Amino acid sequence: MFDFVKMNKIVGLIVFLLAFLGYFITVSPTVSYWDCGEFAACAYTLAIPHPPGSPLFLLIGRVFSMIPFSSIGYPLGLSVTDYDIAYRVNMISVLASAFAVLFLYLTAVRLIMQWRNRPETAFDGLRITLSSAIGALTFAFTYSQWFNAVEAEVYAASIFFTTIVVWLITVWLEKPDDIHSDVYLLLIAYMVGLAIGVHLLNLLALPFIFFLIYTKKFEINFTSLVMFAIIGLLAMGIIYKVFIFYSIQIPFALDQFGLANISVFLFFALLLYLSYYFIKANNHTASLVVLSTLLIFIGYSTYAMIMIRSGLNPNVDQNDPDTWTAFIRYLNREQYGEMSLFPRQAPFWDYQFNKMFVRYFNWQFMGRPDEQALSLIDHLRNLIGWNVDAMQDTQTDRYGYVFTVFSLRGLYGIPFLVGLFGAVHHFTKDWKRALATLGFFVTNGIAVVVYLNQQDPQPRERDYAYVGAYFAYSIWICIGVYSILETLEEKIADIKKMQWSTYGVTALLAILLPLNMFAYNKFTASRQGNYVAWDYSYNLLETCEENALLFTNGDNDTFPLWYLQEVEKVRPDIRIVNLSLLNTEWYINQLKNREPEYHLPDGKVFKAAKVPIGYSDRKILGDPKIPNSAIQPERWKTKKFSIDVPKDVYWKDWVESGNPLPPNHDTISIPKFSFEAQPTIQGQGIRVQDLMVLDILFANKFKRPIYFAITVSGDNYVGLRRYMRMDGLAYKLITVPDQEMSSQRIYENSFNKYKYRNMDNPNVAYDDNVRRLTQNYRSLFLQMVDYYRQKKAGAATLRNKHDDVLPEALNDDQKIVTILDKMEKTVPESVIPIRDYRIKLTIGQFYADAGKPEKLREYIQQVLADEKQYRIDHNAKIKIAGLYEFVLRDHETAIELIKPIVEADPRNGEALGLYIQALESKGDYPAAAQVLEDWLTRNPNDISAKSRLSEIQGKIKK
Repeated sequence: MFDFVKMNKIVGLIVFLLAFLGYFITVSPTVSYWDCGEFAACAYTLAIPHPPGSPLFLLIGRVFSMIPFSSIGYPLGLSVTDYDIAYRVNMISVLASAFAVLFLYLTAVRLIMQWRNRPETAFDGLRITLSSAIGALTFAFTYSQWFNAVEAEVYAASIFFTTIVVWLITVWLEKPDDIHSDVYLLLIAYMVGLAIGVHLLNLLALPFIFFLIYTKKFEINFTSLVMFAIIGLLAMGIIYKVFIFYSIQIPFALDQFGLANISVFLFFALLLYLSYYFIKANNHTASLVVLSTLLIFIGYSTYAMIMIRSGLNPNVDQNDPDTWTAFIRYLNREQYGEMSLFPRQAPFWDYQFNKMFVRYFNWQFMGRPDEQALSLIDHLRNLIGWNVDAMQDTQTDRYGYVFTVFSLRGLYGIPFLVGLFGAVHHFTKDWKRALATLGFFVTNGIAVVVYLNQQDPQPRERDYAYVGAYFAYSIWICIGVYSILETLEEKIADIKKMQWSTYGVTALLAILLPLNMFAYNKFTASRQGNYVAWDYSYNLLETCEENALLFTNGDNDTFPLWYLQEVEKVRPDIRIVNLSLLNTEWYINQLKNREPEYHLPDGKVFKAAKVPIGYSDRKILGDPKIPNSAIQPERWKTKKFSIDVPKDVYWKDWVESGNPLPPNHDTISIPKFSFEAQPTIQGQGIRVQDLMVLDILFANKFKRPIYFAITVSGDNYVGLRRYMRMDGLAYKLITVPDQEMSSQRIYENSFNKYKYRNMDNPNVAYDDNVRRLTQNYRSLFLQMVDYYRQKKAGAATLRNKHDDVLPEALNDDQKIVTILDKMEKTVPESVIPIRDYRIKLTIGQFYADAGKPEKLREYIQQVLADEKQYRIDHNAKIKIAGLYEFVLRDHETAIELIKPIVEADPRNGEALGLYIQALESKGDYPAAAQVLEDWLTRNPNDISAKSRLSEIQGKIKK
């Protein structure tokens, strides 16, 4: 007898294992960028991340940090190390994402059976299970789902909770009138409560759940439909506001009487009593509501971890939420300011909807421009000679990076078409559940777009926020595959032909959907061998001297550093000062008064020194009874400051900058450290972070070295730029002005200290964010090249022997070539491409000036071979023609490039002058004279042209 339950379990297990294996072999071996470093560090130390926090994720992360997953990876050849805690925390996302795929499969099976009923034959069972498996695995390897699945972020765990509650409600749908089915509703409530401790996105599943309950419990008409739509949205709003925020106001209000904690206990006791009372009274609806409320709050109780751990003052303690007042501010995300739906922060249709949602949706199901990846269909095209253009139909934004709203690259729109077919079929067969699925897609996609109200530009891609919408569409892919197979049944009368056709089409769809998706997205989604975040952060810390203060700005130059210090114990002596957080009183107070403790591998305990801050605690924190009494931005006019400089510090900076030490330096008067601090708020005020930079500078008195990460923008320097010296990935604040760089320190760091693991590995994928950041490495090498070019030209001298860091046997040209070769070996363009043709040509010119013109010719040919990618216009070609003419002395090629430009635009004086020069250099004086005569016909008063023509005519006569 056919056992569908067993078949369903077997196929579901295969789906889970395939998804898990796909994620497991591509998971990041260490810390990644953005919030991953913060979450891994906070999970390991049970610390407090940015608001509103993710306590359940941190608790699970702490458990995972104790499991040596790496030992599993060794037999598979994965490049991980057993002590890397970030890798272990990454495994949460791997497992959560694989389970999400499983629950999508199980959900699709049940939704299909809502109109198809339970299959009675193995063939029917295979059609349902294989269709659902194909759709689920297609979702598994969509770009954004895969991206979330291989790093220590909360979005993978969030989609897990979303999929499990969706699956639970489909289980309830089978027996909605059975009182024992209430257990599924109660489990949904508990899952929602737990999910709040991960991310609030899970609440967007509630309207879907309420609508499905409505379709089973009530007669459907327009009035009831509108009523339950409102109820669903209200339920989501009530849980979001009342359960999460307003419920906390009760203990907060009672805190002044010392009754906060007892009020929480009494509240849970009251819910327990009401549950017991309504169960005894046989009031089914009331007991279900009260029990659901109780379970939501039990799940939500993971937030107690935030207050408890904050009370122990961990090293990372964002917002310091150890009191009810601070805890409420933490939950309300007050440090980020208020969000509003209006006015829109950017054009809604063109930017927020089209570029920031439709584009991401198309990535998943239509296609995505990728210059590094090929799908199975792409390989087939290349095999038959219909070659794939990796950059076809691509667009670039105003920042020079590729963005394309619509592209068919790799996927060719097949997943979208199958999903669209499935949506139509779903509405035809079961419009109620189809409408619920559509609502789920809208609330997790378009509604999120409206709510987020994103500004242009965003610091990163935001596709991860819409995975719930991709999950909903993937349900329709499952149904779409099934509808195709169902159509075969209707069209082919012969049973055997129909069955064999079904098997063939199923295999074809498996290739065109999940297998093609896997092949195309694997390279880009994989983080195997990607150590950039770890290494860059290590290199930044190693740039600094002992006990330094390091000013950073964004997530990517702060969170991975926290991970290295908190978990790996790398350079805990350095105090990281994040300029964004430096606008908050709690962070300033922590920097001033806390000495972070680190338990080192050798068993010793290291205490980092406090950050020197002159402001009093009262000035920083204000009076709790007086609103807005904490440190605030101030009105400001440009002010001049001077600080006395200790002699030993000044002469140390002098010598390290490449200057010889004067023999009578002990008797020389030391100049003051003088600068001007200008307003930073609309020319009238100054930010708190700027006040604090100034205060730290004055309080420090040059006792500890101060650095600014080179990623910190110039508007954060408060007038200190001329005292900043580039030592590597950070500027050191020194007491000697106008010392742009220390070639000795840059060389020592770049050549000997820094780690560049797999930066030269073409099998490791790096996204645009990483490519932008790693351009800083190139900048360091080019700074050294520029130094030797100036020296060679006589514009600079090596004032102290130790400043010439390369072997004395090499001349300046050889030193330049050595540095450029090292740069290309460390950060090869084949792995980290140079998108700006100007930088590429400049590097080529550096080579040519140092005696290697063939490198310039090679770079020019690469640029001209891909004019679209490098955005080559007439101005660019004029520049290239100039290089051929004046540097390479290739007059023929210069003429070939410049002639079409002159013919297209005879009034272009720059192009015309270069054209005449090239003709003259070639010796083609008649042609040069003819060009000038044509010009003078249009511009008869051009005296310089007449003079030039006279000179050329003189050469012709000779």
